[in-house]
Amino acid sequence: MKVRVKKMVNVRGQGYEEGKEYEVDNGLGKWMLDKDIAEEISPVNTTVLNNKVTYELSYNKLMRLAEGHLAELYGPYGCGKSRLLHAIAVEAQDILEKKVLFIDTEGGLLDEHVKQLKNYWYVGDSIEALEDAVASAKQHRKDYDLLIVDSVGHPIYVNYVELEGMAEKLRAYQRLAIIFRDMVRFARGERKVDLGERKALAIAANHPVSEFARVAKDIPEEEPLNPFGGQIHRVPKVILRIELEQQTEAKSVFKILSFKLRGFAKGVEVATFAIDSSGVKIAWKI
Repeated sequence: MKVRVKKMVNVRGQGYEEGKEYEVDNGLGKWMLDKDIAEEISPVNTTVLNNKVTYELSYNKLMRLAEGHLAELYGPYGCGKSRLLHAIAVEAQDILEKKVLFIDTEGGLLDEHVKQLKNYWYVGDSIEALEDAVASAKQHRKDYDLLIVDSVGHPIYVNYVELEGMAEKLRAYQRLAIIFRDMVRFARGERKVDLGERKALAIAANHPVSEFARVAKDIPEEEPLNPFGGQIHRVPKVILRIELEQQTEAKSVFKILSFKLRGFAKGVEVATFAIDSSGVKIAWKI
């Protein structure tokens, strides 16, 4: 394991200096991480673009995995979804010079993060406003390379308890399916218009079904974390689950696991990302 020492320590007669990198065995490395003495340096590929060195570019990675289609990232509240999507958006916008549209329903980003985005739309928890925003992005898809919606399920999540009757609740799911469909058409194009000519990327953040179901009924805490939205999860080409791995006052580390990913079983760790005062760092493992 390779680590970067955060504060000087002597272990087993060996001194480890602050700010330096060391190869250590897994046992010592885990102890250092648990004590917040060091941070792990994940082996990642680097790319040099326009004389800039960056971590492996997540936009390119997701484009390959999703094959220019729709990718869904899901996980419970507080698992870093918004910050991860923001990092992907800024990376694509500033390093790759892609045209990015970030649609936000939750308002979870700080003002300083919002200001870094050139095309940011806040639509709030209105289902109609989200439908209109995604439909507009689909119609003006030639103006953008990447569409991000954070969080696509939030308007339904917060309005579900006020929906009257099963027919209205079913309609809410149907509307979510329409939003997913329009995100796919943003990425792939539409029949008799530009289908086959487009190869863009759309990314939707979402809630897990266990979190959503607790709005309506009591369910066990061990309820599996699956994408909420019933059969709608068949629409995205790629679905990835985010889980918290480690958290300290200085840094939070998350892992990204496969749920629906061609060539991989469920639960395979495909990436990790860390959030600290310096920002977000993403390391892909596949």
